Amino acid sequence: MLHILWLLVKYILVFVSILLLLAVLLLAVCLFVPVRYRAQMQKTSQGLQIKGNISWLFHLLSLRVYYEKKVTGFQIRILGIPLKKRRKKTPGATANKEIPKKKVKKNDKKNTMPDTESVLPENKRKQEEANA
Repeated sequence: MLHILWLLVKYILVFVSILLLLAVLLLAVCLFVPVRYRAQMQKTSQGLQIKGNISWLFHLLSLRVYYEKKVTGFQIRILGIPLKKRRKKTPGATANKEIPKKKVKKNDKKNTMPDTESVLPENKRKQEEANA
């Protein structure tokens, strides 16, 4: 009976030691893996252009920041997958402004969707019979 108790204690201690080892390994990775950064800045005729990248742990986490033509934005990625799309801010822009809708000309074939009634095969036959 006592050997069963010792066997149980042994398995519990092995499990706890594995958890402790993983915690120490994670702490060592956090402390000793460097944060990499890169920044570029150019002055052009159009204005100032700034780009920056910050990454950690072989791009496990990365941050991209840019500033160009008075527009700033950033993008956060985890394992190469963006968390959210780029956020763009312009100076003086407010959140309550509505974006003007693009006006579409009636005769413009590129911007209009085909009429679904005329695309269906039954309706095409009816139109051909009516035109004949």
